[in-house]
Amino acid sequence: MFRGEIRNLSIHGCFVATRARVHMEKKIPVSIRFSLRNRLYKTEGEVVNIQPEEGIGFEFHHPTARIVDDFAKLVDDFRNAPPRRR
Repeated sequence: MFRGEIRNLSIHGCFVATRARVHMEKKIPVSIRFSLRNRLYKTEGEVVNIQPEEGIGFEFHHPTARIVDDFAKLVDDFRNAPPRRR
């Protein structure tokens, strides 16, 4: 288990930015738990991308209907949001 920040999200997967030293290999099945907008989500998936000291990409396997619906709304919200100032 590790902590990170979701940097990229779709109904198919996500990229989690973390500086944690996580020892994983691609194609390893994982249980993914995270919270977004004060809601807890849990799904199964696999590691598809590893970038040391940057983060890990996960592909979701068989996400629930709730995840698909909620994420589609979230992606739409982010797509329509004004650009953030840095």
